[in-house]
Amino acid sequence: MANDPRRLGTDFETDVVEYVRSRGLVARRLARAGRFDQGDIFIDHGSGVIIECKARRDRKSSLNLGEWLNQAHREAANYAKASDLPGHPTPVLVVKNPGKPIGKAFVIQYLEDL
Repeated sequence: MANDPRRLGTDFETDVVEYVRSRGLVARRLARAGRFDQGDIFIDHGSGVIIECKARRDRKSSLNLGEWLNQAHREAANYAKASDLPGHPTPVLVVKNPGKPIGKAFVIQYLEDL
């Protein structure tokens, strides 16, 4: 089905990876590993960036931003632990902007993570 939420999410993640790569950065999608999610995308930049992608189209999305960003923080910690990284990757939330090109997606993080 064309509007399957899982398919839309997968397509969005793929678009984000391709966009980041087109900007000269190394990025890859992450497979779900075990019971602890480690995020959707890893960008190899500095101590790394973990991206949590959301492609949902609901009226309450703005109410979920804090929850989604907290999810990105948990998944970045899971990734760091599983990968034995020396530093902690920066957690970032990328939210699809419906009807807009991928470059117009919203990138959200806590100011303290900037």
